[in-house]
Amino acid sequence: MSNLTVYLTIDDCPSSFMREKVDALLENKISAVWYCRGEFMEKNFAHVVYAIEKGFWIGNHSFTHPHFSDITIEQARQEIEQTEILINKAYSIAQAPRPAKLFRFPYMDKGQKQGLTHVKAIQDLLSSLEFERLNFQGTERHPALIEREEDIDAAWTFDAREYALFSEATKKKFNLFKTADFVQRIAEELFQFRRTTEIVLFHDFEQTHELFSPLLTKLLDLNVQFRAPLLQKHVPLGIEKPLAQLAVASEESPADA
Repeated sequence: MSNLTVYLTIDDCPSSFMREKVDALLENKISAVWYCRGEFMEKNFAHVVYAIEKGFWIGNHSFTHPHFSDITIEQARQEIEQTEILINKAYSIAQAPRPAKLFRFPYMDKGQKQGLTHVKAIQDLLSSLEFERLNFQGTERHPALIEREEDIDAAWTFDAREYALFSEATKKKFNLFKTADFVQRIAEELFQFRRTTEIVLFHDFEQTHELFSPLLTKLLDLNVQFRAPLLQKHVPLGIEKPLAQLAVASEESPADA
């Protein structure tokens, strides 16, 4: 029995395969937060609506996926607000209340290359736009999060790095030409630090769609325990929709409370 708890998050949504991935998660009773890019929402908008209807939460991952160190505060606002318009529209069409406004930076670039003043200004922007911080219980002492306790944006602690398969050199270096080889390598890396809790990042890329179900199956076979994060006010993710019945919430905040 694995003692690893995983919070699943998925970036760069929606691909044309997002609906299939939603169904795979539902079939396995796994909760996830989807962080959407506005430019992709314009292409596959209906899939986001479908995810909301099925109880998943949608977060903001900017519009064009820039490095926030390379843009001004006003440009950062535009990136966020353009995507907000689409997310709010999706919730409206799904006829569902939006439980929270969530944000994750592209590349985990919070503006640090421009200095702490720029980083703080972007955090202040997120606060002014009423974004909220998720509570991933059990990750408080994770080395990647020690200096991020007050940040509003959503972190991750383990990146599946499916994008590595975009490089033929990388595939050759690590002998990752078969899906099973890549899945096995990711599983080994996830367990190598012997931590009890990880915020896992998958990507909704068109090019790596075939990895999604095998990765889920591998983690389930290893008895990974999937869990839903909470808002800071201790509301279980998914409480507004049927996913609340599927998500594994904390003992302090059961999904049916």
